[in-house]
Amino acid sequence: EMKKHCGERIGLVREMIRYGVLKACTNKYYSGGASRAAVAGKITLTLLRKVSRNLQANHAKRITEVLSPSPNIATRAVEAAYLVFVHSDAEADIRDLAGFKTVAEYGTRKPISPQELGSCENFRFITSPELAPYLAAGVAIGATGRAGTANVDVYPFLMTGEDAWGQIALRGADALDPTYIAPGVKDKSDPLGQRGFVGAKFYMNCTLLNEGWMAVVEAGVSALQSLGL
Repeated sequence: EMKKHCGERIGLVREMIRYGVLKACTNKYYSGGASRAAVAGKITLTLLRKVSRNLQANHAKRITEVLSPSPNIATRAVEAAYLVFVHSDAEADIRDLAGFKTVAEYGTRKPISPQELGSCENFRFITSPELAPYLAAGVAIGATGRAGTANVDVYPFLMTGEDAWGQIALRGADALDPTYIAPGVKDKSDPLGQRGFVGAKFYMNCTLLNEGWMAVVEAGVSALQSLGL
């Protein structure tokens, strides 16, 4: 069981390395302000179109191809798209976008990830609870209706085209080096063999290749208050 958890954790650590590099992209947009500290708004269709215009002006290629509708009831076509990675807290606001299509409505049922939420115009959204926000980094909450404590929590929306970033992962037997010492192995540091150890080490790096082919939108998310219910 511990070996399983260690393997899952290593996969997550690698994702966090990628996330840290990608959210440092300097091609940034802020919802409702001109800096992170001024963020007061949520993701909007106008903001998506502004990012799309910039990516296309920079000749960013879309990652996915057009998905055609099917003869099945209530299916729709999906445009060739850029990918958007964001925390799962943003799901409600994404679903509220005009023209949003869920994965269930895709005619050919070809999500690019089990975590894909759906698409809106030429963007497809992948959510994960691991893509942490900047807590309390925006404006004072006041009457904004955004989630947070005293200040709005700011969520990075990572929007990327083809070849905008890359990674180097060493291949072969030594790319990932796991260690497992079962309990019961006696040595001078554990003469009674009472302890076991599990761990792993790996080598990789990630870099931005063309920041004009990607963008980061920083926005708040709706608080989803219960309205007394």
